[in-house]
Amino acid sequence: LIDIIIIDRSHKVRMKIAAKLQEEFDCFVLSIEWNKFLVGRKVDPEDVARESSCNLNVSDKNRLTNWYPTVVKELPIHLARIICQRTNLWYDRELRTRYRNIISWSVAFIIIASVAVSSTVGFTVTSFVITILMPMSPALNWAIREYYRQTDTMKTLENLKSEIEKLWDKALGNTTVEEVTEASRELQDAIFAHRASSPLIFNWLYKRLRPKIESNMNSGAEYWVKQAKTAKGIN
Repeated sequence: LIDIIIIDRSHKVRMKIAAKLQEEFDCFVLSIEWNKFLVGRKVDPEDVARESSCNLNVSDKNRLTNWYPTVVKELPIHLARIICQRTNLWYDRELRTRYRNIISWSVAFIIIASVAVSSTVGFTVTSFVITILMPMSPALNWAIREYYRQTDTMKTLENLKSEIEKLWDKALGNTTVEEVTEASRELQDAIFAHRASSPLIFNWLYKRLRPKIESNMNSGAEYWVKQAKTAKGIN
């Protein structure tokens, strides 16, 4: 009941605010027009000031500075923007894939361990259900629900990444800068909708997985930049 009445509602409100802040950041960094019809008004500056009032240590500052791969600065903005949007989706999908795997392994381990303990102790089916299964059921219900939520989100991310890669192929062809920019804005709308409605991931897990994922992300960005330079003859 606490989850339904308080925690879940609080998460949804903060997710919408966070999605708006991320959208404002992307619009500024990637030179994208703000879509007021979809996103609504920007977050009040007083709220931004409140959320940013904490003092960051050196590690946190380094973590937040230059989040997008800096190598994209070597390309025109309409191409660099696509790489950054793809980076967003790839990073999120990779993080959720690992999170989902942890959930599935944990559930499998708990079930196997519970059956093993019950067999060793000699529980009857009734004893097993009352003593082990029922106390664990809230955690198992949450884990199974979370597994499928993450799976559905990953499918959405994969579809969006596929659309961005199609746009990338067009951008390297004869599509005009204006057409590419318009398509990027449409994809940004989908990214915002995804951010505002997707299930969350634990912060400690994000911090633990980030270094390796970010290294792969930067390597991928270098690949796309080289491809663009070759296709467009950019030095």
